[in-house]
Formats: sequence, structure tokens, C-alpha cells
Amino acid sequence: MSSRILVVDDEEKIRLIIRKYGEFEGYEIDEAANGMEVVEKCQKQDYDLLIMDVMNAGTGRFFYLCRHQKDKRYSGDHAFCQGRGI
Repeated sequence: MSSRILVVDDEEKIRLIIRKYGEFEGYEIDEAANGMEVVEKCQKQDYDLLIMDVMNAGTGRFFYLCRHQKDKRYSGDHAFCQGRGI
């Protein structure tokens, strides 16, 4: 059974790139465009890794809710990505 990853970014192109790389490496990839989708998906599915855009408004709060809800659907690792240029 392969690991399942949730990719969270408001930009569809970014999610697509991460999906292609992840699937090529054999991972099952789900996507969310915003924090509400994160919570919905975490309530229905267990994830081994969350990759999130920290600049996406509100995702930090939703990640916290997702991680600490009663059924503990997310218990894996997390990676935060920042895309803002210097």
C-alpha cells in the first residue's frame, strides 16, 4: 500500500506539479485548494503527509483543526512551502 499525501495550495498549477512528481514516485495524491477542503478531506481520509502553502490564507488554522480533531485522521508528517519571491 502506498503512502497518501494531501497537497494544499490555492494555485492549481502548483498542485498539479506536486501531483505529477508524487504519482511518478508511487504516492497517492489528494488535493485541496483551501483550508475548508483540508478539514473535509481529513475527516474522510487518513494522510501520511500534508504539503501546504503557508501563504494560503487560513490554512494554518485549518491544519490545526484537522490535526487535533477527535478522530485524529491526520497523524503523519507535514511540510510547509513558501512561494513568495524575495
